[in-house]
Amino acid sequence: MKSSSAKLYPVGGTTKRTALGSFMNILGYLVTVFQQIVFIPIFLWAWDKALYGEWLILSSLLAYLSTSHFGMGTYIRNRLTQAYAKGAHKEYARILKSAFGIFSSIFAVFFIILIALAIFFPFFELFDIHTAGEISVRITVFILGLYILLGVLSGLVGSLYTTIGEYPRQAAIRNIRELILMLFVVIVLVLGGEFISVALVYLLTLIGITLFAGLDIQRRHPEIRKSLGMVSIDWRLAKSFLKPGFVFLLIPFSRMIYVQGSVILIGAVFGASKVVVFSVHRTLSHIAKRFVSVITPAILPELTAGEIRGEYQKLRRIHSLFMKFILFVSITATIFLFFGGEDILRFWT
Repeated sequence: MKSSSAKLYPVGGTTKRTALGSFMNILGYLVTVFQQIVFIPIFLWAWDKALYGEWLILSSLLAYLSTSHFGMGTYIRNRLTQAYAKGAHKEYARILKSAFGIFSSIFAVFFIILIALAIFFPFFELFDIHTAGEISVRITVFILGLYILLGVLSGLVGSLYTTIGEYPRQAAIRNIRELILMLFVVIVLVLGGEFISVALVYLLTLIGITLFAGLDIQRRHPEIRKSLGMVSIDWRLAKSFLKPGFVFLLIPFSRMIYVQGSVILIGAVFGASKVVVFSVHRTLSHIAKRFVSVITPAILPELTAGEIRGEYQKLRRIHSLFMKFILFVSITATIFLFFGGEDILRFWT
């Protein structure tokens, strides 16, 4: 009798799943682009440039809390994908439950740090924040920080779709979340909302979508729910996630230094208004990176499942084709922005 995982990870289904996942990512790319096209003018219309710049500074500073997973998210997702591809549901449940155990423990520690940060950190002195009020800033820091910390746990829940061969469904839910978020943020801004109300929209949207995803996975995959009831947290296994996780942490942390670090540095040196100018230019320049990210998440689970089967020739072929695609898109986007970037910025802002 074939396991359910064998049906989800058939060798011949790689192209179909990757294509569907890439299609959902293309939709997600369009949603993200549309969100950025809408958000920048609507934020500048609802708030002045200085206030929007202060929002960007706070968001960038708090984004470092997303590294509280210590890089374990990618490693754990790969372990879960391999376990499910083998049909080892009990092993899958043991890894998952141990992951939630250590993630929850880290969340508790960082939650205390967040409270101290919201109360005592000298935001106003370091970043010359003067448009937003102190109470508003500190409450917003707490809400946005909680949103980011819960986002780490939410990411673990959402990644379960990837581990069971249903990445396209995960991408579809993520796209719906971004559309809902965009709709409510625009409504709140039009109604005159400021920092706290916008931060609450982010937090409540995340909680709602995460609850839906968790219930959806339990309903559609009862074997996972049953297996979870048969195992307990293995703290030795949970702690073993830390060492390889730190290797994966280097990737998002280096991105944090480049993306969020530059915003924080510009805000501290030149002020909040210059942050807005910099962010608008950077958003446009990332067009190639955004487009490449359409395919990457759809390929990763296939590569992970292929490795456990020893399909190295197929892995080399996929890698070669993907690198050629990246090169083509990067060169095309560079030429396009060189000749048309100035006109796009003038029209957009």
